[in-house]
Amino acid sequence: MTVQSIGAQPGRTVPVLLTPEEVADMLRIPVRSLYVQRSAGRPTPPGVKIGRHLRYRLTDVEAWLDEQFGSAA
Repeated sequence: MTVQSIGAQPGRTVPVLLTPEEVADMLRIPVRSLYVQRSAGRPTPPGVKIGRHLRYRLTDVEAWLDEQFGSAA
């Protein structure tokens, strides 16, 4: 995925926001597992509620994944 500039001011990029379904797909886990792990306080990518919708920044998910692989080594 790439950074999109839809609706952005010239020279400013807008972060790519992912849905829980997209994050689960990236992690190759069921969406339900993502929600269960998050509610149980287990490590998950940092997300934010926008209204009643949960969203993740692509850069945060990628950084979280790098951190998880770094701690496993």
